[in-house]
Amino acid sequence: MNPKKKIGSRRPAYRDSKEDKAVKVYTINQESRYILVKGIPKISNITEEVLKPFSLYGAIQEYRILDDYPDAEEFTTVYWIKYVEIQSARVAKRKMNNQSFYGSILKVNYGPEYEEVEDTRQKLIERRKAVARRLRNLGRNKETKDSHSVNSATSQESAHPSSVERPQLKTSLHIKSF
Repeated sequence: MNPKKKIGSRRPAYRDSKEDKAVKVYTINQESRYILVKGIPKISNITEEVLKPFSLYGAIQEYRILDDYPDAEEFTTVYWIKYVEIQSARVAKRKMNNQSFYGSILKVNYGPEYEEVEDTRQKLIERRKAVARRLRNLGRNKETKDSHSVNSATSQESAHPSSVERPQLKTSLHIKSF
């Protein structure tokens, strides 16, 4: 019996995923400019081939081969890559994780344990600035949206002076949790 299959379930087998689709959420402290790339085959002179796809997502400041990494498998090696910007590391991790590389599947993880105190401080400062910028943009968008709706309402009234005040329809979204 399949351990994923629930007793009494009537869900057809073809509807079940072959892979679990777990979602992992990272906090700002878990994200990092440093990424660890596991599953790279131990082949001589492969460094350029490794760095080429990762450099598509942003400028790489530094890299190393971690020969003594504890989780490295027998015939694979682990690369440590430091990006200039954290956004580049985010995109590289998302795009390159579980990609095939020379017949091996890459596992890309953040490496916040390699950050220094100044790196963490800078990361938190950048995050505060980004959140403040998003909030300002959200406020601007709301103001322009409100002024646009006021302008459209006044233009409708001027276009139809004999129009009668119509009640606003309220729409609401009801979400049921199962």
